[in-house]
Amino acid sequence: MTEGAESGAESTLPQASDHPFRLAASDNLGQILVNQPLTYRNYNTWRRAMVMALQAKKKLEFVNGDVKEPSSTKDSYDSWLACNNMVQSWIVQCLSPDIACSVMYISSAKDLWTELEEHFSQGNRNKISELQHEIGLLVQESDDVPTYFTKLKIMWEELASFRPIPTCTCTPACSCNALKTVASYLHEDYVVKFLNGLNTSLSHVKDHILLMDPLPAINKVFFMAHQDEKKSSTQSSAVIPFAKSTALLSRNSGCSQTSAS
Repeated sequence: MTEGAESGAESTLPQASDHPFRLAASDNLGQILVNQPLTYRNYNTWRRAMVMALQAKKKLEFVNGDVKEPSSTKDSYDSWLACNNMVQSWIVQCLSPDIACSVMYISSAKDLWTELEEHFSQGNRNKISELQHEIGLLVQESDDVPTYFTKLKIMWEELASFRPIPTCTCTPACSCNALKTVASYLHEDYVVKFLNGLNTSLSHVKDHILLMDPLPAINKVFFMAHQDEKKSSTQSSAVIPFAKSTALLSRNSGCSQTSAS
């Protein structure tokens, strides 16, 4: 084989670990990339998990359109087809059986991804409405601070995934910082919602945080509320034995006086 032929053969078999056409030895058609298959109710969380999995596999380009289908006459076509079929199989493996049957004959990973997005994102407004309603009703009540915070965080981040803050597309990039201002408003909404849902026993830490300018990051706010809750719990635990010992001492004193009389 001539040097040119060898070079041409190698170009159809990309070896670079970050090349989108490269398949690892462990890659196979039956791999399941996410734990929860797509159903009619979990598209947004399923999509997020799939995006992360495909990014880890360095194959997200096959569904977002960055990797184009080459002409069938090009040397790279077979490599593209192998990767495309692999990605399609991975997606189908992560669908519920009835959804998988409905998309089985779509010819490319990108078209399959687009079909799922168009079909399942139609109910986004209803889901946004539900999340906003649930967030509005959520309060701590009998939950401890970590449990309450986790519930709010799950709903808040799911809501944010439906309406992410846009990125500036101005050329050259504008310097008005409008998007940063929007992000700061959303952060304030998040912090205020968390604080307003806390039990009244934590009202002092809520008032203290609201006086801070700027408001701390949400994780810092959670930490402060949690620490205050733990401190209050420790103090309450210490008061109970003291009250019991005081009552016992009082009874013993009364018995001694009775005996003396």
